[in-house]
Amino acid sequence: GNGDNLVVNLSRDNASDFMTVAPGVLELNVYQSGQTTSLGTFNLAAFLPDRIYTVFVTGNSASAIRVNQITHN
Repeated sequence: GNGDNLVVNLSRDNASDFMTVAPGVLELNVYQSGQTTSLGTFNLAAFLPDRIYTVFVTGNSASAIRVNQITHN
């Protein structure tokens, strides 16, 4: 549902487990460890049912964060 955390406390250069998300647009907020203010809010392109996606975050500062989305099928 809205406001659910998909990943919590994921450190740099690590990956989370695969998970199922509902179809639609996903809003992703990125936080620095231990902080409550978002470094950025990103709207990912609409997720379609029965598709496989990889989403990853790159960058080493608030001004350089990018969220990338790849569709595999």
